[in-house]
Amino acid sequence: EVPTSLRFGPEIASLASPFAVRGVGKTGLCGIGPRGPAFSSKKNKHAIFLFPDHNVDGVLDAYAMYALDILGDKAISTGPIAAVGHIHRRDDNIGPDHAHFPKSVGNYWEGYSAEMAKKDVHPRTMAQYIWLAQRLASDTGMVALGVEKIAFATLRLARQIGDIGELKRKSRVHLAILRVLEKEPAALGCYRGVLDRFLVKQKVLSKEKWPSIATNMLYVAATLCSGNVDESHGRTFLQWPRSEGAIDLFVCSSEAISRPNLYRVDDRRGTVWIQLGSIHSVKGQTHLATLLLNTYWYGQSSKFMLPWLLGERTNGGKAGKRDLERLRHTYVALTRPSHLVCLAVPRSALGPDEKVNESACKLRGRGWRIAEMKQGSPHWWD
Repeated sequence: EVPTSLRFGPEIASLASPFAVRGVGKTGLCGIGPRGPAFSSKKNKHAIFLFPDHNVDGVLDAYAMYALDILGDKAISTGPIAAVGHIHRRDDNIGPDHAHFPKSVGNYWEGYSAEMAKKDVHPRTMAQYIWLAQRLASDTGMVALGVEKIAFATLRLARQIGDIGELKRKSRVHLAILRVLEKEPAALGCYRGVLDRFLVKQKVLSKEKWPSIATNMLYVAATLCSGNVDESHGRTFLQWPRSEGAIDLFVCSSEAISRPNLYRVDDRRGTVWIQLGSIHSVKGQTHLATLLLNTYWYGQSSKFMLPWLLGERTNGGKAGKRDLERLRHTYVALTRPSHLVCLAVPRSALGPDEKVNESACKLRGRGWRIAEMKQGSPHWWD
């Protein structure tokens, strides 16, 4: 419904706009972002990975390497790289030889767990949140994952001691905190100091230094509140864990839960982590790059969305109930990334063999690059 987005630029806006159920604004979705570094400024970089029917080998790896090429090794760790699909729960009866393959996100990676996708870790203390954030940042190389953990803990503390107003409705917690603290330099300095100390510099979290850190975080949390605050309500959350081993035990026991469904791809330039999940799970999120995975729901999703991809149809119009649902999911997925959007599409979705080249030419004319997966490797149609 919002005609202008600061999340992404005009290219992503143009690709996503036709999938809005109702037309967005008078001229379609407008992208005037993203803010931040000027990486990924290359035009016509958004890509479609065509894979052979019943064979998704190499799709995630090709996407990871392409994201690394486009975004660069330094930028790749500054935000989430995601791959999402409408259907994410694996059906054990659906294998590569089945007509419905790939049915779900789980068909793209055997390590994916739909059950784990619903879980998150909610430590009892701020100290445990910081420890967990450090572990996420160091293990994955993605500082942004740790930042969101500390941001959530800060907001949780603020909610305990006072009224956080509109902040309770914000899904991008870290950015929302920064906007509030912009007018309070001292509190902003305390907040940034904790992020720098424990996520960037990876300093050891010790019991001796904890009182001063807790005091700073309480000050930050109070600044986020409107009206009166009662700092005593945050005392339990700010206590140091009762035993020295409590933090280690917490992180070790929850490691699998704290990093669910992260697919790792290693390259000489660095490591790329792809967060897999359902489209529903990423509503409100922002990614550096998003890959929309074809899944099966009363038919292969890409096949039904092809007329919109080719520019033959726009918005909901006379679309049936199921296509309207597909449009909604596609629109959400395509509007998550700030810099790069990609699709994983079975070759047959472009039509019979004699029509594939024609469809591919139209897609390229609309700003998509195309890579055909052959024996697990991408071959670009440039």
